[in-house]
Amino acid sequence: MLGAMDFMQIFNSVRLQSHHPVETAYYAIGDAHGHADALKKLLKNIKKDIRIRQNLNPNFNAEIVFMGDYVDRGPDSSKILDLLIEEHKEEKADGIKRVFIKGNHEFLLDVFLNEKHPSQIYLNGQNLLNNGGLCTLAEYGIFFHDKARIEGDSNFQFTVRDTNPPLILDLGDLMTARDQLQERMPKEQREFLENLRYAYDTPDFYFCHAGTDNNKPIQDQSPQFVMGISEQRLVREFARSSGHPEKIVVTGHTIVREAHLVTNEQGGGRVSTDTGAFENGKLSCAILEKRQLSGTLTARTHNAPFYQNFVPTPECRYPKKTPTKMSQPLDVVEQQV
Repeated sequence: MLGAMDFMQIFNSVRLQSHHPVETAYYAIGDAHGHADALKKLLKNIKKDIRIRQNLNPNFNAEIVFMGDYVDRGPDSSKILDLLIEEHKEEKADGIKRVFIKGNHEFLLDVFLNEKHPSQIYLNGQNLLNNGGLCTLAEYGIFFHDKARIEGDSNFQFTVRDTNPPLILDLGDLMTARDQLQERMPKEQREFLENLRYAYDTPDFYFCHAGTDNNKPIQDQSPQFVMGISEQRLVREFARSSGHPEKIVVTGHTIVREAHLVTNEQGGGRVSTDTGAFENGKLSCAILEKRQLSGTLTARTHNAPFYQNFVPTPECRYPKKTPTKMSQPLDVVEQQV
């Protein structure tokens, strides 16, 4: 049976909670792109901020939303996948909800892993390697060697974008790489990639990787569009717009100098969170509540910047120093200010 002291503790706890409003904040983390050191530091800062706010308000609820593009263009894509899997497991212990959005890079990697038709393996393999996938495959011990171009057989060969000297590969290279990746990627990582969600809809915010078609209702958005796979012209238009009229759309994908909020007259808007971890070393988190950007947290990587012309080898899987000239990736459509 409960004693008088027990009843008083329960009464005081209920009274304390009743004097605090229910608050919910979303911590939206931008594109980490294989820079696990920055993500670890940022998560530590996020959890510290959450604990402080929970101590001030027992009714404070926090959700951490990872905005996609966890892999490619960095040295530790596999480590990031393991880190996110562990974050998911911690949800029951600490009560902080985690949401994992699929970006275009996870989509390419997932499709490459699971595609069976050779022509699609060829197409998706090109897209993966042209957008930083060489670094990811190198983490699983998969490397490529240049070969001489075969005249008259160009339909089955391609040059990995911007590599210098040019890295020429063919369908056989991609088929072999796909088979090796299937064998070497842990089952838990593959299942994690397959189960990523393309969007997360809340009363005030709509979280997706690349953006929305502002001419369509939120509930009619295409998964291919919001991940940044299709209709690139409209994705670029979204990145320059004042956002969707219905809700605040939270994205990564397009690099900005600082995480920021843009609003429109209808009450909607957009928030950009990708501050270019693979390019300038800064990973950002936007703190969102009540349709507002209430704060930001950042962390930096100690890794060298990624550059597109780098080809990993067993001796050097990732650049060790800053190149004199970097090429702009395809999915960076505008340096927002």
